Amino acid sequence: MLRTPERRVEGEAKVTGAALYAADHRVEGMLHAAFTTSPFARARIVRIDTAAARAVPGVRAVLTGSDTRPARFGRTLHDRPVLCWEDVLFVGDRVAAVAADTPAAADEAARLVSVEYEELEPILDPEAALAPDAPVLHPGRASYRFLRPGRPTFPHPNMQGYALHEHGDVAAGLA
Repeated sequence: MLRTPERRVEGEAKVTGAALYAADHRVEGMLHAAFTTSPFARARIVRIDTAAARAVPGVRAVLTGSDTRPARFGRTLHDRPVLCWEDVLFVGDRVAAVAADTPAAADEAARLVSVEYEELEPILDPEAALAPDAPVLHPGRASYRFLRPGRPTFPHPNMQGYALHEHGDVAAGLA
């Protein structure tokens, strides 16, 4: 048992608002990023026009999925594109990235990226996603990098992971 209170070295700075965090640091020549994201739960990307975004003063770079393809990331399974190039699978999926001299320029340019989508019917129910006739959301899943040994196989292509944890006697606990 701790008999004396713990004294946190950074405590006073945090409670007074004086503490500095990573986002507070500025470096000469530092660029700021902003993203253009999907407004749709599921859609095909038809066309992306970055001309207006590139014309914003202070914009240094505008990237789309064609620049980052086939790079993917994820915690255990690299299944999420750095920037989408064909399809978006959720509202907020990143479609373009902007780097600019100021946060305001990056935000303005990200809003000016024009994306034409073909909206597709979203699959909002896990049971519907596992139906035999459900559209396959990750057709290239076999090429995704799995970060643990022995990648499991699943009965449906839309299933990317499964975990079951049981502890104790559930029926007895509910009784």
